[in-house]
Amino acid sequence: MSKGGTISPNISIESPGILISAGTIFNAQVLVKSRVSSEFWTIDIPLEIRTINSLNITTYSGLDSPVGADALHEISLIIINNGNSDLSLNPLQKALPGGWSIYENLQSIDIDQGQTKIWSFFLQGNGFAQEGSINLRFQTNNGFNSEWNDTISVKSSALPILTFNEVSFIDGTFSKTPLGAGAHPVGLPGFDMGWIVYNSGTSVWEPEASMQLPNNDWNYSCTISPTRISPGNNATIWCTIIIPEDEEAGSEPQINLLLSSMGVEVETTLSLLVESDDEVTWSLRNMYEAHEGYSSTLIFDLQNTGNTIISSKLTTDGPEDWDIRIKDGILVTLVPQESRSVTVTFIPDDSDGVVELNLLNSEHISGSKILTQIDVIPDPSKSSIPNWLMPSIFILISILSGIGVFIFIKSKSKTNTKSSNKLDDKVTYSMTENDEKWGQKSEILSNEDKNKKSVEDTSNFERFPDYPGWLWDPSNEEWIPDPDYSSETPPQS
Repeated sequence: MSKGGTISPNISIESPGILISAGTIFNAQVLVKSRVSSEFWTIDIPLEIRTINSLNITTYSGLDSPVGADALHEISLIIINNGNSDLSLNPLQKALPGGWSIYENLQSIDIDQGQTKIWSFFLQGNGFAQEGSINLRFQTNNGFNSEWNDTISVKSSALPILTFNEVSFIDGTFSKTPLGAGAHPVGLPGFDMGWIVYNSGTSVWEPEASMQLPNNDWNYSCTISPTRISPGNNATIWCTIIIPEDEEAGSEPQINLLLSSMGVEVETTLSLLVESDDEVTWSLRNMYEAHEGYSSTLIFDLQNTGNTIISSKLTTDGPEDWDIRIKDGILVTLVPQESRSVTVTFIPDDSDGVVELNLLNSEHISGSKILTQIDVIPDPSKSSIPNWLMPSIFILISILSGIGVFIFIKSKSKTNTKSSNKLDDKVTYSMTENDEKWGQKSEILSNEDKNKKSVEDTSNFERFPDYPGWLWDPSNEEWIPDPDYSSETPPQS
């Protein structure tokens, strides 16, 4: 550094890592040494810890559950001074939900550095108080402040009264008492139970419905109408309940209906009577091809899908002489949901048929019978026509063929004879009367012209070279003039 010059060194100081009280003074010393001599200089620097204000405010109690709309309610807060100076806090109300007010005044609080305190205040409801956000500000005289906010939930002043109304089954049966319609059916589609809830309180209530059932295999769905219940009005709750199919017949399980909202709850419990359901289900597991004269096998699975014990005997039915047999025992005893296999053998004849399996005396058991259509594959070594019948069929075919040929020849001969006679008559007439009738050609052609109008299309007529100028009409079996013939000379002998 030159004579008379200056420099501005940067100096950084690290704190010791602990919270030091505000206003504490430390003396620091800067040592400056000459680089060209042994001289040195010292400079004292006083260091003062500045004030750091920090608060942590959380809810301690009083807001974990709904409170009455007219309650005098205490709320407690935990306040922690995380700063390095003592604080004197003045709480101020910033926001309250409608219907609430601060009871008496908010008390100031002194809290030393690093200290934790619990501070409480009271809210007073006016009977119509609403839920919402509470907001307070804590401030010091030197301008520092910190805010706290939380939500208060209000318990409704509704007063519900819940009564049972009706039970209804899918077949139209209903009753005003839970057991009045008889035992309750199992399985889909279930049955309906209804309740009426009356609001005898002073505020609107919007409850939600839920049920507690014996286990997770049970199912339910509930609706409330109307969903918003004003004071002095009621609503209807309908719940569809599905009892599992394997629920023990005759048992009396309990169910519970709960309505709850805004801290108000009402519930009711009642008992059911489970209906007996005698039901089995057959399924064809395996079916082998049925060949005429050979043993074939059917394998079924029989399951008790009801809720009672099934005890019966298996029987079979089908075409006579099929020798239908049950191979693995005819006695059946199945608890609910239990199953067993049933193997049936039979020897079919040459015709199709139906094999029937049935539980004996099982008119009360649903699904007790199963019918299986059997398509039989014929024995290829056997002719479908008896041997003794073959000669007779051959003789009959020969006779019918001969008769047909005879009729055809006779008919053809008759047609040719008739055609020849008619042509000969026409030609003879023309030859004998040639000289006398030739002058009358115009008259003859005029009369025949009437016929030509009806036979303009000559494609279906026959021409013969021996008889020029004439056409043979097979349908009417007659000769007619050929309109395309140009010669003016009549046929000559």
